[in-house]
Amino acid sequence: MKTRLTFLLSLFFVANMAKAQVDAEALLSLWIDQKYDKLVLKAMKYTEKDDTKNEPLPYLYAAKAFFRISLDETWLEKNQEFKNARKEALNYAAKYKKKDKNGTFTTEAEEFFAEMKPVIYEEAMNDFDKGDYKKQGTVMKKVTEFDPNYVGGYFGYGLNLYGSQNKTEGKKMVEDALKRLKELQSFEDYIDADKKFMCYIMYKT
Repeated sequence: MKTRLTFLLSLFFVANMAKAQVDAEALLSLWIDQKYDKLVLKAMKYTEKDDTKNEPLPYLYAAKAFFRISLDETWLEKNQEFKNARKEALNYAAKYKKKDKNGTFTTEAEEFFAEMKPVIYEEAMNDFDKGDYKKQGTVMKKVTEFDPNYVGGYFGYGLNLYGSQNKTEGKKMVEDALKRLKELQSFEDYIDADKKFMCYIMYKT
């Protein structure tokens, strides 16, 4: 009886492990085929299920797909349900970072961040130049979440807060950024977009 119970429990455990497994090949296939809307839906289903909601890969694919969608303005005009695609890309990038504690998908994530950063930095610089600080609040905050080692994100968030009349919190964030800058050993790990934005944002602050 005990042996039979152990066997049944083993089957239950294996079945649940199989059930919890994310179909990485299916996600990759949709990505390669550039079926970004379908990829978003499939990835989001994994993030909503109890047995896969802590798996980092679906969050990364959701972020990548949402970002690619956000670049196609013509497609977005016809598909208003994705009108907040850029915002969702940042949200899922931040969520991915929290889930991938072991850095399993760091290489793939960094390739994606390197694609996304120049776009969001350019928009941020344009808004800051126009004095529209409030618009970039969520963006700069998310940068500090999906790339917590990038000092420029903290300067950007501080400038956003200060320019949005939250001077006390803005000053605190800039002071935190300065502290992180002093502790920074090297800029070698920063991509060109990071360095460009870093110079810009430090000049602005």
